[in-house]
Amino acid sequence: MEVSGEGVGSVGNQQGEVFQETHLDFQNDTALEAAFNAAPHCDALEHMYLKVLEYNASHVATLHNYGNLLMRIRRNATAAQAQYEKVLAVAPGHVATLCNYGNLQHNMIGDLEAAERLYKSALSHDPRHATSLCNYGLYLQNVRGDVDEAERLYRQALEADPTHATTLYNYARMLQEERKDMLAAEEMFKRALAGDPDHAHVLCSYGLLRLYAHQDADGAEELYRRALLIDPAHVATLYNYGSLLEGVRQNFSAAEEMYKRVLAVDPRHMTTLSNYGGLLHTVSRNYHAAEGMYVRALEIDPNSTATLCNYGLLQQTVRAQFPEAERLYRRSLAVDPGHVATLCNYAYLSATLQNYSKAEQLLDEALAAEPAHEFAHHFRAWVRNKTRAASPADSPSPPQAPPAGASYGAPGLRPGVPAPGVAGVPSAGAGLGAAGVGAGAGAPLGAAMGLGGGGGGAGLAPAPAQTGEEEGSRVAAGIGTVRGAPES
Repeated sequence: MEVSGEGVGSVGNQQGEVFQETHLDFQNDTALEAAFNAAPHCDALEHMYLKVLEYNASHVATLHNYGNLLMRIRRNATAAQAQYEKVLAVAPGHVATLCNYGNLQHNMIGDLEAAERLYKSALSHDPRHATSLCNYGLYLQNVRGDVDEAERLYRQALEADPTHATTLYNYARMLQEERKDMLAAEEMFKRALAGDPDHAHVLCSYGLLRLYAHQDADGAEELYRRALLIDPAHVATLYNYGSLLEGVRQNFSAAEEMYKRVLAVDPRHMTTLSNYGGLLHTVSRNYHAAEGMYVRALEIDPNSTATLCNYGLLQQTVRAQFPEAERLYRRSLAVDPGHVATLCNYAYLSATLQNYSKAEQLLDEALAAEPAHEFAHHFRAWVRNKTRAASPADSPSPPQAPPAGASYGAPGLRPGVPAPGVAGVPSAGAGLGAAGVGAGAGAPLGAAMGLGGGGGGAGLAPAPAQTGEEEGSRVAAGIGTVRGAPES
């Protein structure tokens, strides 16, 4: 069958429903680009790509764009790789494909050496290609740990394109997390939003900075709401907004709604499972549901210190399963020997079992990690007196539990042992930004498609479409559950 230079494509979804007829001028790239950009949804776009490739199997822009769609939307690494290989067979120096193929190797296939080769190849063909500079900078920062070289590449990217939103975003995150320069980070976030006011990642991360650097809950909430107007399924924003509603606003029903929305989008979002478990555990006191969340979180990340700590507390104070609680605390400390919340909770368990020397040792370790921890100081004084006081009259009172609603009874525990309390765990932002995906000729999928993995929390990580990093957690007072770190 002979294929003409113009065709009619039936546009439909993967269920075979036909929505409209689209005319494609296969020999006019400008017309093709307009048709691609007018596609009502990804199924329609994919259908048009396939129609073009039926006519010209070596059409570089379409191969490139189809690879982008397969990578980012379909999450089909093998199929995306095949399209990128076809591009490079025809055009070995196609910079946008080299850049995006590097992202595919980095974020989905996991061949880090191949990713670096592709980024370098892109820059050998175009040393001022802002997206390749941005993505290679992110690679050097996250994979090589070379923050100085990453910063140099971010600056080069911004020299080439001062409004490159993804570079501004990644550089802001680096300044915030690595350099601890909040003012410079904020300036980068503002520049990114000036160029792209609807960049959901930037709105989310800037909200996080407003909350933790400036204690500006109102400003953070406004930014989170803006991000969700743009992308109602933006997992990092839903998660962070839920954390704000729970920890700052004390609006637990609204926080629960946000956590449910996260899990509707990503049922395996570990930090949401862990934090939602904490809310069910300590606020709703729905212990069965809380345990289910903890178990699901640990199936995803068996080394989540926050979840191990919180699940241990549930086993200790709700189930009175002391050996299981101790096993969970030991697992948490094997991952992070200085995890203060676990050390305090394990000390509480040891005191419950009247092993005061063990409790004192654990509290010493907690204070070595966090010397100003008020509860650990008070609890250690109480524990020491239990072993050294001449008479009960000499014993100081045990540490006070947190306010009503933040503590609950501990079945089977001996009287006189401080009741466990809930302690929120604010944290600095976690996660680095999404690497931008380069745009090719007539590429409707654009230059700022984010790539990366999700975040989790104190016991954390990524931030969604971002590469996550864990920040330290602290317990505000008493012995209690740990909340995951926010994401950006």
